[in-house]
Amino acid sequence: MPPSIGQLNALQNLHLNYCSSLQELPTSISQLNALQNLHLKNCSNLQKLPTSIGQLNALQNLDLENCLNLQELPKSIGQLNALQNLDLENCLNLQELPKSIGQLNALQNLHLKNCLSLQELPTFIGQLNTLQNLDLDNCSSLQELPTSIGQLNALQNLHLWGCSKLQELPTSIGQLNALQNLYFNYCSSLQELPTSIGQLSALQNLQLSNCSSLQKLPTSIGQLNALQNLHLKNCSNLQKLPTSIGQLNALQNLHLNYCSSLQELPTSIGELSALQNLHLLACLSLQKLPTSIGQLNALQNLHLLACSKLQELPTSIGQLNSLQNLYLNYCSSLQELPTSIGELSALQNLHLNYCSSLQELPTSIGQLNALQNLHLINCWNLQELPTFISQLSAFQTFNWVIVRACKNYLHLLANWMHSKTFIWIIVHACKNYLHLLANWVHSNTLIYKCVWDSKNYLHLLVNWVHSKTFICMVVRVCKNYLHLFANWMHFISLIYLNVLVYKNYLHLLANWVHFKSFV
Repeated sequence: MPPSIGQLNALQNLHLNYCSSLQELPTSISQLNALQNLHLKNCSNLQKLPTSIGQLNALQNLDLENCLNLQELPKSIGQLNALQNLDLENCLNLQELPKSIGQLNALQNLHLKNCLSLQELPTFIGQLNTLQNLDLDNCSSLQELPTSIGQLNALQNLHLWGCSKLQELPTSIGQLNALQNLYFNYCSSLQELPTSIGQLSALQNLQLSNCSSLQKLPTSIGQLNALQNLHLKNCSNLQKLPTSIGQLNALQNLHLNYCSSLQELPTSIGELSALQNLHLLACLSLQKLPTSIGQLNALQNLHLLACSKLQELPTSIGQLNSLQNLYLNYCSSLQELPTSIGELSALQNLHLNYCSSLQELPTSIGQLNALQNLHLINCWNLQELPTFISQLSAFQTFNWVIVRACKNYLHLLANWMHSKTFIWIIVHACKNYLHLLANWVHSNTLIYKCVWDSKNYLHLLVNWVHSKTFICMVVRVCKNYLHLFANWMHFISLIYLNVLVYKNYLHLLANWVHFKSFV
């Protein structure tokens, strides 16, 4: 770059992004008195900035992202009184920040994401009175934060995602009165949070997912009156939650997926009056839910997938008047559902796939007037389906019944053939009972039938050719019966036919070219 660039007195924006051969800037750059934005992104061979850069009195944005060989910043950078944004993301060889950085009185955003060699922050960082966002994600060499961080009175967002060597937080973090979002995901060495965290009166989001060394939360967490989202996904050593968690009056989302050591939930969880979503996926040690869970009046979604030791649900679950979705897939020890489940007046989706110990459904399930979707895939020990289920008032909008490997009770589905708006039937591996489906040929609005692995009974489907609104059929693994479909070419409203594994019979489809509405 020629020294004469300093003569551009009116220059406000200088973009040098992706100048991969640029090794240094001329000293004359300091003469650009009107310069507001300096972009040096992906100048991969830039090793240092000239000391004179501190004279750029109008500079507001300095972008040094992906300057891979940049090892240090000059002390004069502290003289940039107008600087609002400093981006040092992916400066992999940057080992430290100059103490003078604390003099940047206008700085609002400091991005240090993926500065893998950065081991510490200078104490003077606490002097950044206007700093709102501090991004330290994946600073994997960072071992601690300075106590002075508590002086950042304007800080709203603190990102420490992937700081794998960070073992603890300074007590002073509780002084961050403006902090709204605190992200510690993948801080695998973090063992505990300081008690002072309860003083973060503005905190709305606290994410601690994949903090595999975290064993407990401080009691003071219950003081976070503004907290709306608490993420503890895959905190594999977290054994329990503090009783004080029930004091989180604003909490809407609690994510505890894959907390494999969590054995129980505190009774106080029922006091979370604003809780809408409770995720407990793959909490492998969880054996039961507290009775107080029925007090969660705002709860809309309850995820208990793969809680393999969960044997029963409390009767109080029927008190969840707002519950719309209940997911119990892969709860292999669950033997029965409580009768009170029929009181879930808002329930739309009930998923029980792979509940291999479930033997029956309670009669009260017929009271679920809002139920639209019922999933029962691979409930091996389920002996029968209650016939009264067809009496559900919401059966006119009953969207899904999925029955797979259900040899003992497929015949019961025949009772549902008069359902006016029965949208989906998926029958998988029901070789011995597929012929029963032939009784559904008169179902006026049976939209979708999916039959898989039905080699011996596919010919029975030919009887469905008169179904006037038969929209979609998926037939898989039917090499020996594809020729039977040739008789269906007069279907008036067969919109979609998906045939898989038909190498030897593809030529037969040529006869279907006259389908008026075959999509």
